[in-house]
Amino acid sequence: MMKGYMPNKQKGFSLIELMIGMLLGLFLVLAITVYLVSSKSSYVNEEELSRVQENARFAMELLAQDIRNVGYGGCALISSVTPNVIADPGTNGAIEFDTDSVLEGYDHVSGTTWNPALPSYISSSVNANTDAIYIQYATACDTYLVGNLNSVNANIQIFAPNDCDLSAGDIVVISDCEATDVFRATNVSNGPSKETIAHANNMNSTNKLSKPYQQDAELLGLTSKVFYISDNANGIPSLYQYDPFEQSAAAEELVEGIENMQLRYGVDTDGDGNAEIYQTGNQLENNASYAWSDVVSVRVSVLARSLIEAANESETYWFDGASVASSDLLLRREFMSTIKLRNRGN
Repeated sequence: MMKGYMPNKQKGFSLIELMIGMLLGLFLVLAITVYLVSSKSSYVNEEELSRVQENARFAMELLAQDIRNVGYGGCALISSVTPNVIADPGTNGAIEFDTDSVLEGYDHVSGTTWNPALPSYISSSVNANTDAIYIQYATACDTYLVGNLNSVNANIQIFAPNDCDLSAGDIVVISDCEATDVFRATNVSNGPSKETIAHANNMNSTNKLSKPYQQDAELLGLTSKVFYISDNANGIPSLYQYDPFEQSAAAEELVEGIENMQLRYGVDTDGDGNAEIYQTGNQLENNASYAWSDVVSVRVSVLARSLIEAANESETYWFDGASVASSDLLLRREFMSTIKLRNRGN
């Protein structure tokens, strides 16, 4: 008679084996955690760096678009024709439009001192250790007079539609190749094919232009802007712009995360139309041999930073010719561009 087969009892894991298995599992979980944290950190770093670069490029493009147009006045160059300004001053002072007034840079010297001094309308807003710049130019409306003016105080009629988008109170430039007038539009009325613009003396020193312009005259808007760095409502430094002559003007935040702006001005010292030297606003203001009208280019350096701390350790970055050690984990990068003034020099 065959004896029944009795299999051996199944044995479980020993305590040592369980401990080794748990330890290996912990190592695996730890490795996965480190990998995920590292991947997340790398992702945040790359995303913030991309944002820094994007914001800086956008800021530089906005600055370049306006700076390169400094001093444009239509076919009558303001370097050869002095505009006749009859527009009443706004709350921020007299309106000027000539070679000496269309560009000015405010260079931070120390503490709360800038040279030239900051205009009162932004003096309490500009961040310390940053520069600011004021620019002015006429903007083409792609329109011309419907007919000749029969007198110097006649309303101006232009073809419609056009790119002016004018309203009462706006500063307007009318120009031919021999003369230029700057006035405030006191009333703008639109018809099916023409737009009528009045220049009465309730917003102007007189209702008379310097000449009765002919049908070949062009109408332009007048752009005045000051660019500067200030903290926004969230405490993040940003690039701002302000139009001192626009009615009910308010500062406009353009690009977030722009921490600093430094400016150098290319000065034509020998009249050849090219920049021989680059100077700060302070140097230019203190040099009796040169004036702002001699500036033919502007070198802009901006320092862009991340909106959150995304660096693995404090960085050392380069800005305005100096190495700077940061005390936080923000990412910072310098961007620089030299902008030629189209209406000056060669």
